[in-house]
Amino acid sequence: MIMIMMAAPARAEPVVLDAVPSYVWYHGCGPTAAASILGYYDASGLAGLFDADGTALYLTDNVREEISSTAHNAKYDPTPDDPNLPVPPYTSIADWFRTSVDPRAYGWSYVSHSTDAFEGYAAYRGYAFAARYASYSVGAFAWNDLTTEIDAGRPVLLLVDRDADGATDHFVAALGYDDRGDGDRRYACYDGYTEAESVVWQPFRGVGQAWGIGFATLVTPPNHWRGGVADWFDPDMWFAGVPQAGQTAYVDNAGVAVLSAGSGQAGTLLVGNAAIGGISQEGGSTSIGTLTLGARAGSVGTYDLSGGSLCVGELLVGPVGRGTLNLAPPGDLLVTASLVLGPGARLSAQPGSSIRVAGPAVEIQSADPDALAGLGELTLILEAGADVTTDLEAAGADLGADPAAWSGNFALAELVLGGAAPGRLRLVDESDNHPGQSGSEAVYVRNLSLNAGAAVELDGLNLYYLNDGPPKRLIPGDANLDGAVDVQDLSILATNWEISTADWAMGDYTGDGNVGVQDLSVLATNWGSGLGATLPEPATALLL
Repeated sequence: MIMIMMAAPARAEPVVLDAVPSYVWYHGCGPTAAASILGYYDASGLAGLFDADGTALYLTDNVREEISSTAHNAKYDPTPDDPNLPVPPYTSIADWFRTSVDPRAYGWSYVSHSTDAFEGYAAYRGYAFAARYASYSVGAFAWNDLTTEIDAGRPVLLLVDRDADGATDHFVAALGYDDRGDGDRRYACYDGYTEAESVVWQPFRGVGQAWGIGFATLVTPPNHWRGGVADWFDPDMWFAGVPQAGQTAYVDNAGVAVLSAGSGQAGTLLVGNAAIGGISQEGGSTSIGTLTLGARAGSVGTYDLSGGSLCVGELLVGPVGRGTLNLAPPGDLLVTASLVLGPGARLSAQPGSSIRVAGPAVEIQSADPDALAGLGELTLILEAGADVTTDLEAAGADLGADPAAWSGNFALAELVLGGAAPGRLRLVDESDNHPGQSGSEAVYVRNLSLNAGAAVELDGLNLYYLNDGPPKRLIPGDANLDGAVDVQDLSILATNWEISTADWAMGDYTGDGNVGVQDLSVLATNWGSGLGATLPEPATALLL
């Protein structure tokens, strides 16, 4: 009988995520181990997860309030919970983990709340995580699951049976694996009782054996920029590869993603979400569903567009944090839904810069005209089409037709109604852009252009313009935009009567392309309005 001896497979090198910080046990092994995983993601690009930067992230003193808050400890460390203290606000990992909350003993957490610990705390800090827990005993978490997660750069939270009594009793962060051959498979972790980053290798096995696994919580962070200045299309700079259409991505680690060619895309892009981030586009084309610059308090997000094209559904600049939009030609910006310049918005624009809006709203929420000084060099083009009316925030203090009102008062360089499609405008005054000043606000523009299909609803507000002349107020019925509705406008309307390819300058004030009775009604309603209106003698008026 011949026996063939099979050699054991060659052992591969162990894999360890060495950027995972170690924390000493602090008011519960669950939040402590979860903090190691969240601290790892903070260091990898989601810098707002902890209030700590650089090496400070590895010092428990700087993160313990995020692990288990002082208020949480005061309420839930006693047994039973202190009935004299109110339920604290959810601000730390332990709050979402429900650590020490009755009927749990001091320091204990249930795996059923592990997903809340990651998703809830991350959402509180401004990031959209996903998590799920799985049982080892039923095969829902196996060796291949561990290696897949670690290979993807994702540590795993394990609930283990530390003392081999058949019951789970300790959470650890698994940060590596080692297949030593002959069935000897091990996971790497920190034991949770020291800040020293000394990896402990434990056998990959189930409960009833020392450090055996009962449950695993798999954590998936959102895609994010790792930091530094590099090309958008460099997959190594993104945690999960270059973003694709429909995906959410963050640039939030004092890094700048540069676009000089190609077609970038994302479903939602948050730049400066909880920290600092930037995009510099010099060419190529970018399509983003929702772009937010400076999403949260203390954040700073910047987008420099100097070339190529950027198409955004909803553009939010400085809704809470500081958001900066820098524009320079030939960069082309198209907003297909809404443009919001929030309280923390900053706008700079080089001469010749423009924003095309093909959606229903342009909101200016800022109370700082100096921060939006770029409006003075900007051409705003409304081109949402004949079926959509774009609401434009009247942000300037209504100082009437005073030349001084065009300085430091949210004034636009140019407002154009109509581009790739007709533009229909409605003025709204929904934000108090001048606190302490009574009365309605107004829109000021240096140059006003009303192209084919243009229609205007002033709704009791005022729009003032210069058009290379003295200040004027827009009045429906003023075909030649000289600031008055008079015989000249009536003559223009009469000349183009019943023409079906007309525009505002031909007497089409309703934007339907026709000059007819409705337009005559608009003119009649505003007849004689404006300074210097030229009105005919009664007999002449009757003849007209």
